[in-house]
Order: sequence, then C-alpha cells, then structure tokens
Amino acid sequence: EDLTRIKFMERRMKESFTIEMFEALEIWAKYFKGLRALLLQFSRARPGRRGVSDIEECFELLSKASKWRHAHRLPLIFKRGYDVDHRIELKQRFLNSFFYGRAVEVGDPIYYNCMGQADMNHTDLVPGKFSINDLSVCWLQEMEYREKVLFPSHTKAHGKLVNYMYVVFDAKDASMGRLKLLSYLKPTAGLNSEYYPESVRQILVVNAPSIVSWLFSFVKPLMPETTQKKVVFISGNGHEELFALTKDEKMIPKEYGGKGPSRHEIVVNFQNELNEYLKQEPDYDTSPNSQAKDRKLRNAFQNLAEKDTK
Repeated sequence: EDLTRIKFMERRMKESFTIEMFEALEIWAKYFKGLRALLLQFSRARPGRRGVSDIEECFELLSKASKWRHAHRLPLIFKRGYDVDHRIELKQRFLNSFFYGRAVEVGDPIYYNCMGQADMNHTDLVPGKFSINDLSVCWLQEMEYREKVLFPSHTKAHGKLVNYMYVVFDAKDASMGRLKLLSYLKPTAGLNSEYYPESVRQILVVNAPSIVSWLFSFVKPLMPETTQKKVVFISGNGHEELFALTKDEKMIPKEYGGKGPSRHEIVVNFQNELNEYLKQEPDYDTSPNSQAKDRKLRNAFQNLAEKDTK
C-alpha cells in the first residue's frame, strides 16, 4: 500500500511539477531521508474516509509545499541573520521554545514550546526590527535545523529513520490575555501543518488549566485531523510522561520535575548551538541590512505564512 501511494505521487509529479518544484523537493530530500521517504510522509498527511489517506489531497499538499519552498528560497533561509543575543532574548521573552532530549524508543527529538510564559510587552524587544514574519523566519530556521541536523543525527544514533518529533506545549499561565499571541501562533501552526506535515508524533499540553481546552478551539481548525488526534492534555507538569519517553531524569528540564538544566539554560545553549551552525552557512550575515544587496532574497523571506503561493 505504501509503495502504491509513493508511485502515485511520483507519477503525478512527472505530470505536473516544474523543474523548480522538482529541485526544491530534491534539495529537501537530500538532507537525509531520500525522496521516497519524503513522498511517503506526505502521502499520509491527510486522512480520507475510514482513516485512509486521500492521496490526491496529499499530492496537492506536496505540490503546494514544493512551490512554497521554491518561492521563499527555503534552502537559503539560514542567510537571514539575527544577532544571537537578540535571538536569545526573543526566545526567552516571547517564543520560549527549544529542542531538548529525545524519546529513546523511537529516537524522536522533543520540542518544548512555553508561550504561556511569554512577556506580553514583547513589542519593545528590538524596536523596529522584529515583526511577525521575523518570528516565522526564526521558527523556520529551527525546523530546517531539525531537518538538516537533528533528524539525521538522531537517525544515525537510533539506527532507524527518525522524521517525527514530540511537542511539549506548556500552558502554564495561559489566560484570555494570551489571545494576543494567536497572531503568531496561528500562522506558525499553519506553516507546520501545510509545509511539514506528519512530522509530529504527539503533542503533550502540560500544566493545562481548564481554559486551555477552550483556547485550543481557536487553533484546532488550523490543524489537520491527523494532528488534532495527537493532542493530549495533562493537568500536571508532565514529568511522568516525559520520563516514560526519555528514560532519563537528566533529559527532562528542571521545570518539569527532572534533573536537567533550567529552561533559561537550555534556551541559551540551544541558541548558541544553532548560532554556531548558522555561522558555518555561506554568506550568513547578522547585520541589519544583511539582505539589502539581494532584493530578491529579501523579498523571498517576506509573507512566509501566506496561505497561497503563486
């Protein structure tokens, strides 16, 4: 059945893909997983009747993702530079997200998102420099880092293909006032479901007060049905569930009952690690006008969360 879906996707690509779309997809596939594994991932992205994937809809998703990656020049996303100190401050005050640890049985990296603790006065972070689109760029750089570095390294360590992640969404301090964050959360959720489908194994919502399930209703329509079913609400800090995944107290952040570093330490370490990787990218530039000399590249990084890519 899997092979049949893959062959269908390959045939449809030959019929309708442009050279640019082929190239965008091949560059992505070369990161580590190979083209057929990538096609299989997309072929499972949209369930049809009785849980069977709607293969035509899945192909349309693949086509859209290829156009989007080409239009926005995703392989060059790392050229969009942000000073590491600003990036760390942005993370600690607004995004509060990072990769830490892995699920030992399947090898999946674990991604924490703690937007419930966001500073609602974050607009003064870097006056005149950061926008919602800049936040999308930062998030995409992390997801591309996952694709290019984390998934391959975890695959090598685990001995089997790793192309999923666990997500821990910390809902502590979530309230009506946090609805302002939907202007960021909605486009980000859309980016993940549209352009990185079937990359999340499970979403653990920890420290979840009753209002969170109501707030979730605003984001739920942006998620495909397959993702909606992966969300699990946990009233506590998730320590028991995280230990079941990691089997190591040191791989659980301090705030979640483990013996690992604090969130602050992990954010700083992860951003420094990411920064070291980014500095190895050709032409990486953190200056304010880093894209000024390449207008097409600058324009390519705009409107990343737009629904349609022409």
